[in-house]
Amino acid sequence: MKSFLIALSLILIVSFSVKAQTVKLKYSEGYIKTKDSVQLFYRLVGEGKDTIVIFHGGGFGSSYLVPDLTPLAAHHTLLFFDQPGTGFSTVIRDTARLNINRFVEDVETLRNHFRINKMKVIAHSNGGIMYGYYATITRKNIESSILINPIAASQKWKNTNRFDSISALILKQNRTIYRSAPSDLIKACWDYYAVWARGKFPTPLHSRRIWGDVCNCNQQNLLSPYLFYPLQSLGRWDITAQLSTVKARTLIVGGIR
Repeated sequence: MKSFLIALSLILIVSFSVKAQTVKLKYSEGYIKTKDSVQLFYRLVGEGKDTIVIFHGGGFGSSYLVPDLTPLAAHHTLLFFDQPGTGFSTVIRDTARLNINRFVEDVETLRNHFRINKMKVIAHSNGGIMYGYYATITRKNIESSILINPIAASQKWKNTNRFDSISALILKQNRTIYRSAPSDLIKACWDYYAVWARGKFPTPLHSRRIWGDVCNCNQQNLLSPYLFYPLQSLGRWDITAQLSTVKARTLIVGGIR
């Protein structure tokens, strides 16, 4: 599959401290154009010999995962990418573009562009089930994976949100404000998702442990009515049988400890 580099806009050095040592990381970002002209935003952090591809969750794009995962770039190259209709990738208004087969094609575009033979993957939340489908369709392209609190392989095991009545009311109010074109859109975004996160974690304290910014994205994507359509398009999914045929090493990390 042919892909084209549209822009490689920024190369800089990022520094952070690990055990009293300063580690300098190479950083670059840009866009890859798919065969149907969708632009996939990506970030490369680090310059290790092996590349780890990051599958983000939700409809936020990959920005929220960058701070937490960047320490891994001391020894690896991390490839973050925003799925179509999320983050800084192209805004998608046609739901026909937001299905699992097109997602697999997008990942293949990315893999081929960076000349990755077998992928090492870290996937989070919704990204886990999206990766699961990708792995069952393109088994030979996966070397290993780490799944962090992934959505279950079967829809019948999917966790429900944990909102008390007060949080549910505040969430509804903040959502209305966020979608009413407020003067400070980023603040409204944070006001909404700070409450939204409470329903995704065991306690409010756990929700504060993520360093990343879910609102660091093209706000048109985050406000899209199709934000979670790729997951919804799966219907009552169950890929447990198919996953048993994927012969890649996999570590699943979940729970609160």
